[in-house]
Amino acid sequence: LGVRPAAAEPASGTGDVKAALEKFKQAQKRYEEKDYAAALELARAAVDATGSPNARLYVARALRELGQLPEAHAEMDRTLRDARDAAKNDPKYGATRDAAAAELALLDQRVGKVIVALADPPPGVKVSLNGRALAATEVGQPIAVNPGSVVASATGEGASPVEKSVEVAAGQTQ
Repeated sequence: LGVRPAAAEPASGTGDVKAALEKFKQAQKRYEEKDYAAALELARAAVDATGSPNARLYVARALRELGQLPEAHAEMDRTLRDARDAAKNDPKYGATRDAAAAELALLDQRVGKVIVALADPPPGVKVSLNGRALAATEVGQPIAVNPGSVVASATGEGASPVEKSVEVAAGQTQ
């Protein structure tokens, strides 16, 4: 999937456009040279400056190549959503949307997914997955994880802590 999206452009008109565009071009070059760590740093800087789905696509791709599959999945999912929204007003984002959809489908086969569901959660509940605190918006939603053993835990006011471990295979949702 060698789709090369258009250059990153500011979504909100903030930041130095010329510097952000240069960082995006450098990120693409580093990615093509297989210098994924440098590509990631440059693409993140371009995303921070522009919010561009094109730059975010390279963040996701670099994370994938660095073996950070759950993080790559989350970034690719966000890229897809952002590019889908941007393409409504500017058709140049259609290629980014399509590339993100195809690459996300491939990532789906390489990660497992876990849905942490709480029945009658106590006040002040805090949920974590493999030691990472989950935002309230993540509870009840599929979360990409590396295949293998996954531990979910929850604590809340006046309730005993709960912990559950499951084995998740690539492409599987638990």
